[in-house]
Amino acid sequence: MLKCLEICQVDEGKAWWTYDPNSFSWEMADQMKAFLADNYPAPATPNFCAVSNYLWINREDCIHMSDLLRGNIVWTDEIKARVVDMRRKGMLFKDISKQLSPNLSAQKARVMHNSLQR
Repeated sequence: MLKCLEICQVDEGKAWWTYDPNSFSWEMADQMKAFLADNYPAPATPNFCAVSNYLWINREDCIHMSDLLRGNIVWTDEIKARVVDMRRKGMLFKDISKQLSPNLSAQKARVMHNSLQR
């Protein structure tokens, strides 16, 4: 079954996944983590085509979800501006971090914010 999931390149009809801190559920994330653990144990590189077909979610969104679950953020100018804006509005770093990723530490958000203030 895994080989079939890896070679099937269908994207039509797949759902999109966007992180929303107000509605985030670990159900999909747990499904992804279990699939990766069962089929791509470390240090194997996951085949996100297979993950996408298994979850029936757009491939790029699967990659993005995986990054967020590891607390990895691509610090684009837009995200940096959001951090500065949220902090300016008085949000705590622990709350800012959860707006960006379910597993981003408050310390990482603080470090990024402080580096932008220099």
